[in-house]
Amino acid sequence: MKYLAIPTSFLVNKDGKIVDKWIGTRDKAFFGATVEKYLE
Repeated sequence: MKYLAIPTSFLVNKDGKIVDKWIGTRDKAFFGATVEKYLE
């Protein structure tokens, strides 16, 4: 049996709460810009 997987990423804040989720691949620039948004 062949299993397929879809990359899924979660952004967790300092309180342990999931604040964002992405399904599929993303590049480094995407994550950098998105994390910066939450640090402001």
